[in-house]
Amino acid sequence: MSPVPVGLGGGGGALSTSLSVLRGVASSLSFSHLRIPGPDRSSSLLGRSSSLNLLGFSHTSLLRRLVMGSPPAEAGVEAAASPEKSGAAARDCKPDEAGDGASADAPVVTLSKSARKKMEKRERIAQERKEKKAASKEQKRKESAQKKEEAYKLWDTLTEEEREERMARKRANIDAMRGSRDAKRARLDEAAKTAVRVCVDLDFLNFMGEKEVNSIKTQLGYVYASNSKATHPLSVTFASYTEDYEKALRTVESWRNWRGVCFEPRSYVDAFTDTTDGGAGGDVARVRPVSNRTDIVYLTADAEEELGPTLDPTKVYVIGGIVDHNQHKGLCHSRAQRDGVSCARIPIDAAVQARIKGSHIFTVNHVFDMLLGVNGGSSWSAVVEQNANLRTTE
Repeated sequence: MSPVPVGLGGGGGALSTSLSVLRGVASSLSFSHLRIPGPDRSSSLLGRSSSLNLLGFSHTSLLRRLVMGSPPAEAGVEAAASPEKSGAAARDCKPDEAGDGASADAPVVTLSKSARKKMEKRERIAQERKEKKAASKEQKRKESAQKKEEAYKLWDTLTEEEREERMARKRANIDAMRGSRDAKRARLDEAAKTAVRVCVDLDFLNFMGEKEVNSIKTQLGYVYASNSKATHPLSVTFASYTEDYEKALRTVESWRNWRGVCFEPRSYVDAFTDTTDGGAGGDVARVRPVSNRTDIVYLTADAEEELGPTLDPTKVYVIGGIVDHNQHKGLCHSRAQRDGVSCARIPIDAAVQARIKGSHIFTVNHVFDMLLGVNGGSSWSAVVEQNANLRTTE
């Protein structure tokens, strides 16, 4: 039997019972904002059904909204449900699920069957994840302990000469790793002083959200990784490196050890036109200024002029450090015109251009990898094809 909404019939006795139940629950749960009129005002309530916006909620639905802490501003009130439904609701109620401030006589409202199933599913999944993580951690611990035990047993079976040979190989590997590390550091330090200068303009925080800033942070990590592995690295500067980027890079544990990188707080124009030494990257990572603003080349796809076949060591190539999903078209080009610097675009031949998927706008690390490849002797067509998202050809 479906409940009968107030105002559509149903009898004054059912209405009085319904209102008494709601008053008891509101009193026990201390909902001071809920006002239920008494039986003597039943006719007044019926007469003002339009102003109360009676939507036909059942008792269980309305009480559940109250118990869950989000009672509607204008709740509908129904007449009492059938005895069968009332008995089933009473059987679903559990004494230990009542609120701390509820009295023993107050009716207890539980979650619906669907809501309980969803809650139980979430709890079960969370528990399974926790158990799986603990089991994986325990398995790794056992494997590590087993490997150590096997290594100790093997060591005990070796002769003195074999032990010496193993130790010699280990020392040689350590020395080789140290030599490679020292050579890489020397190569990056030398590149910061003499190599072609590339700058990433980070002055775009006002155009990006948190997600885009995190993406730029990741791309800066790729820039350094590519430069540190290159045989012919570039001199890298991160301009407009403010406190906001400082906070973002704190999640990158090794950024303070980046060699050959200048973290410059000034804008790219001030950094490369000011003759004073204001670099903030270290003893060797200092900005080398240019003689003229036209020697600063802002790379943008909106430029009419293309870059030459090789990089000019007297120029500074600026990459716009922005992720905007093509929402701010022409922003880097207009900035270059505003600052009075040159602008150019990466040359892409017609064959490769026809095979590029989507936009011809590349990420910061992709543009840097192209410059790095050309600096190492590759052609523009080769580096563009290597870094562009190309369509497959049949």
